[in-house]
Amino acid sequence: MATPALSRPSASWLRRMVVALAVPALVVLTCTPTMTATAGVSSYRLIIKNTSRYTLHNIYMSSSDDDEWGSDQLGNRVLRPQQQLTLRVQPDEYDIKVIDEDEDECVLNGISVYSNKTWSLTNRALLSCEGYGN
Repeated sequence: MATPALSRPSASWLRRMVVALAVPALVVLTCTPTMTATAGVSSYRLIIKNTSRYTLHNIYMSSSDDDEWGSDQLGNRVLRPQQQLTLRVQPDEYDIKVIDEDEDECVLNGISVYSNKTWSLTNRALLSCEGYGN
């Protein structure tokens, strides 16, 4: 039995094959979810909610590795009970110092911010600081 001769594919057939193969590849590339890595993130949203009964006059933050406090995050404002403050911060672990209207201070250590986060400042957290509210 004789083997049939193979014919050369036509140019239009080749174009249809290229399109048929390219479209699914393009769909796969555009529909693949992108990976997010902490190293590539420049900042996260940190919302500090004052759920305590105290009006806060100062909020200082610093990286837990730093020896100095950063600037007052409230500036000339206050954070009353049930209000919140939204900050943009670098991914890190922070120490936060709050001072109320009576100048009582509380330092809370090791607040991790590696994603957008809402953090509630409660009566219990403030009262756990030695001498707070006395």
